[in-house]
Amino acid sequence: MGTDFIPTPQDIERYKRLRGAARTLNNTILKTIPREAYVEIGKILGIWHHGAMVLDTEDETSVLMDCILYDWYRDGKNIAEQYAESHPQPPGSDEEFLLRAYKEAGYVVLRVDSAIPGAGVHCTDLFQNEELFVMDISMSQLGRTGYSIATRIIPMGDYWVTGGALLPIDRDVRFEDAIAELGDRITGTSDGPRGFSLGIVRACLAAGAAERVRYTKPARPRQGHLPPKLPRRR
Repeated sequence: MGTDFIPTPQDIERYKRLRGAARTLNNTILKTIPREAYVEIGKILGIWHHGAMVLDTEDETSVLMDCILYDWYRDGKNIAEQYAESHPQPPGSDEEFLLRAYKEAGYVVLRVDSAIPGAGVHCTDLFQNEELFVMDISMSQLGRTGYSIATRIIPMGDYWVTGGALLPIDRDVRFEDAIAELGDRITGTSDGPRGFSLGIVRACLAAGAAERVRYTKPARPRQGHLPPKLPRRR
């Protein structure tokens, strides 16, 4: 999947339908999360302090929920895989397709190279040096390129979509120092793919990445509270 992919109107309509189905599905899956998952992932990310989750922005909440969904394992399966196993969906349904796609989700650091307004962005995976197209209408409308983000991506066939929790990266000293402090954890050698994704997220949060997300209205600080769903993206 290189940058020569050009989405058709049918691709965009399918993306919108799947994005809506994913919101509903994610909300349902997140209701099954046990308390120990919050505690374990919160500690790894450095946002669990003195028996409570301390979150500076709503974006940190979104990132936390994303990590719990994909990076908290029991018996070799993450939350999404456990749900797929215990809640089989009708064959051929959007929900069945999504649960299969979730098994192939991966965490990446992307450089946005160009945009197709109203559809998505051509990107380069900076760790794998691979080109891919990410269908994301919000990102396509930012009006700028050359920036980098850390995010979860999910395969949808000819393109990828984000998991909904994005962390902007400025290649500044703070981020580089945070990466260096993690040592081999960031390579994934110490804890598999989970070590890679959680290492990247912790480094980004330590560098203040969540604080650099901008909205029309400022996000309110939140402490000790976890919403029941991931944020909406379109």
